[in-house]
Amino acid sequence: MGGTAIRTFAAFFASFVLAVGFALTAYLVPMVREFFGWLVSAMRSLPTLAVLLILLLWWGAGFAPVAVAFLSLFPMLYTCVFTALLGVDGELIEMSKAYGVPVKRQIAQLYLPAVAPCVIREGSGAAAFALKLVISAEVLADTVKSLGGMMQEAKAYLDVPLLFALVIVSLILGLLIEGLGIWLAKTVERRVK
Repeated sequence: MGGTAIRTFAAFFASFVLAVGFALTAYLVPMVREFFGWLVSAMRSLPTLAVLLILLLWWGAGFAPVAVAFLSLFPMLYTCVFTALLGVDGELIEMSKAYGVPVKRQIAQLYLPAVAPCVIREGSGAAAFALKLVISAEVLADTVKSLGGMMQEAKAYLDVPLLFALVIVSLILGLLIEGLGIWLAKTVERRVK
């Protein structure tokens, strides 16, 4: 379970950080917005199974599930962050520009606090989805020391009780991840208000 949790966290963290960075850049620099939009659309259109098979050949069963989850999560999180940025109060933006607030300070004290509750709430769902993606990729890749690898082994030996137990563990882990994210979003929302 630890191997799957590490892969899930790595895929989610990488996609979340890059999505926030790319979305902020696209929002603040309109010239790159179209390029990032095209890149995100291309990533969204990639056939996941085919990409997994290619990544298995290149990097092996340990890293391929992380990369597949990243390729699926990044477009979703980028769209979420960019949409949330579009909803930031225009009057606050104009006021910060009128008072000459530096861009770094605008990002840290205006944009990020304004979008944090929405992004964290959506991010918690994306983290649970990352777990689902990683486990699915681990099953297909037969990754050792993983929930997906254990599921594949249980299937091979027709160990149905173990397979059900692993599915239940995955479900509980996904619910815990999503519940933690919702709690964090509510906490951040209270602090922002």
